Amino acid sequence: MKYSIARLRHEDIKKSNWELYETLLLNCSLNEPACLPQICEQLTYYQSKLYKINKTNWSEVLNKVIPDKVPLGHSSEAAWAMWIIRILNIRLSSKCAKLLVNLMIR
Repeated sequence: MKYSIARLRHEDIKKSNWELYETLLLNCSLNEPACLPQICEQLTYYQSKLYKINKTNWSEVLNKVIPDKVPLGHSSEAAWAMWIIRILNIRLSSKCAKLLVNLMIR
């Protein structure tokens, strides 16, 4: 999936196809969070082109990735999820915030 998403950086997704493409990126984020660096690149690009990013869906997915990956020690995936949350100006859920605070206290 990482390779496929990276290859798509050379394709220009039309606005009429954006909703479908965004859904595919959301599914990749949830099922293979190691793709988040490539997904971040895509989101940043299409956000700069003023495509409508579904922040509700991204909030739900990214706030699920963090508590799923932090206990497993997959800090890179959690960090990328937090970075995308910041880029999209989405709120970190209280569950994620508490988990991260507890992680820092240990």
